[in-house]
Amino acid sequence: DKALAAAAAAAAGAPKKEMSKAEKLFLKEKAAKEKVEKEAAKAAEKAAKEEEKLLKAQEKESKKADKEAKSAGPKKNVSSYFHFQGARRAALKEAHPELGVAELAKLMGEEWKAMSDEDKAPYERSAAEDKERYRAECLAAGIEVKEPKRKKEADGGADGVAEPKPKKAKEAKEAASEVAAAKPAVFFYKKSQRSAIAEA
Repeated sequence: DKALAAAAAAAAGAPKKEMSKAEKLFLKEKAAKEKVEKEAAKAAEKAAKEEEKLLKAQEKESKKADKEAKSAGPKKNVSSYFHFQGARRAALKEAHPELGVAELAKLMGEEWKAMSDEDKAPYERSAAEDKERYRAECLAAGIEVKEPKRKKEADGGADGVAEPKPKKAKEAKEAASEVAAAKPAVFFYKKSQRSAIAEA
């Protein structure tokens, strides 16, 4: 069979009239085998694409169902600052039509910081009412209301400012390496030569 294959390979470049029947049969079988392999590869690729398409469709349906379930629940309450933004945004946009979203947000933030506690009181009342509405809707729907986590006050800090957390060892090492002075090129050259000298 190997001799026949070698002869067929040698005769592959020769005209068909000069090939023997065995060589022609061998080449014909080889071509048929290659054709079957190509068709099998195409069928496997097509099956893989169809499976991937099916998985994407299932994932899309799952996301859609999750989104519908989430939208069916009660609307989350918002803070006093967001109530302020809702009330103030239209007036600021009208007064400053050239400003973009980020600039408007910055302007509203500055106004909020400059406001006194008395000026913030109506927005804080709205936020408290909104929070009660959310609680009532959650209880009616049988959903557990989660309280937001509060920041812990600093131990021993009279001003209530939290102390910075100590850095992890890796972060501290990276920070120290950034600050360290750069080493001269001679150091690296000598280091590379040490290994060459040690091998010799």
